[in-house]
Amino acid sequence: MDDDTKARRRALAAHLDEKKADVEPLTYAPLYGEGAGFDTPGAEWAVLTDAEADLAWDASLDSYIDDAMDLEGTMGALAPYFDREAWKRDARMDGRGHSLNSYDGNEEDIEDPKTGARFVAYRTN
Repeated sequence: MDDDTKARRRALAAHLDEKKADVEPLTYAPLYGEGAGFDTPGAEWAVLTDAEADLAWDASLDSYIDDAMDLEGTMGALAPYFDREAWKRDARMDGRGHSLNSYDGNEEDIEDPKTGARFVAYRTN
């Protein structure tokens, strides 16, 4: 485990008041990237920097639009008339947690007690 993953793990463990041993890195690379996902007792979490959260948020909104257009069937023909950026701007009013935290929509500010590195955490299940 690299130092960055260790810092994320310590920050999440401290935030959840869990033992580090109970916060395990996920063995797969979900949407938010390898080394940023963690399994805890009863939940999975993404622990990201602000920049990573912004990128994941943008990807999540794009994915939502793409899925909605596929489900509608006729949206393919209407796609040139759909303003993706305007829709994403409106969707951002709800905050990153609304898109990245599928459990309760919250964004948690957390800090590594050893290094002081700051992250944002999202419960993903």
